[in-house]
Amino acid sequence: MSDGQWAPFGDERIHAVLAIAAPDFPLTTEAMLAAVTTPTMILHGTRDPGADYQGNAVRTFSGLGTEDRFLVTVIDGVHDTFVVHPELEQHFASAFFGHYIKGAQNFADYLTADHLPVWNNLQLFWGAYPPN
Repeated sequence: MSDGQWAPFGDERIHAVLAIAAPDFPLTTEAMLAAVTTPTMILHGTRDPGADYQGNAVRTFSGLGTEDRFLVTVIDGVHDTFVVHPELEQHFASAFFGHYIKGAQNFADYLTADHLPVWNNLQLFWGAYPPN
């Protein structure tokens, strides 16, 4: 586009998106995020030095056009938290893709704050941390 940003685009083959510690700012504009209608889950740590939490995860989550959007925050999590703790992404990927790709309604409960798992060495928060 003339302003140097990418135009919103989509791909009908994509039915759900799981973004793990994903840096996107400044690659996405508000218009691009608002145009997203695909169910999206974001997993991100609050202390990720490579992908600023507020500027990436919270900004993206807040701007998404889909009502089917989820943000799971790992308090004090860093970029490699999801490599060190693969059970974290496995849990959420199973619930998210099970519900949105396989259509398994019994996974929907795991996509709520009420069913946020507890791991001894990780503190998880459902949504943007700290809460607005």
